[in-house]
Amino acid sequence: MYSADPVLIVENLLPVADCKCIVDGFTAALDAGKLPARGDRCKEVNLRDVAAHAAPAGCACKGRNYLRKTRDLVALKLAARFEMPGLLPEYSLYSRLTPGGFHALHADGVKSDGTPNHTPQRAATAMLYLTPQGWEFAGGQLELPEFGLSIDPQPGLLVGFPTTWRYRHEVKPVTRGRRDALVFWFTLDPRFQENWPAAETKGGAA
Repeated sequence: MYSADPVLIVENLLPVADCKCIVDGFTAALDAGKLPARGDRCKEVNLRDVAAHAAPAGCACKGRNYLRKTRDLVALKLAARFEMPGLLPEYSLYSRLTPGGFHALHADGVKSDGTPNHTPQRAATAMLYLTPQGWEFAGGQLELPEFGLSIDPQPGLLVGFPTTWRYRHEVKPVTRGRRDALVFWFTLDPRFQENWPAAETKGGAA
């Protein structure tokens, strides 16, 4: 579907059913007021909170372990693709864009003049999409102008790349529906490693 060079693109990293499970759990927890979401047209929630409060009963992918293992799998794929041994999770969130929501052109580790931005510790970023463009929402394409890439999000699609200016990117405005994704940032500096609660020993999928 897409050329894998020069960004990491993996289709069907998660099954569609698991993506729907995650979305349904997030929606139920959000509607119940269990999640401290910030933003209006762009709702963002720390993935730790999603893991703790948004696991629907009877769902195969419920619990922190599933989201933790998903995050760590993404780290391994990024580290292998871009030769970044020792890549560590820095911050993870659940992102939901609704009509009018977008992200302007930016890079995740530097400003347009090449100097460090407010998160210079970030070495790589990745998006794991949960809802299908054209069905659940319209608009919301991920674009990387340096490479002429325009990517239509689909459930289970993983896209990742370094945080340098060469990999600047934007998300076009959503015009209909809800665009849901898991967003991960990674670092090579252990001082900034994300701290999640201990892995579950029972309940929730391992």
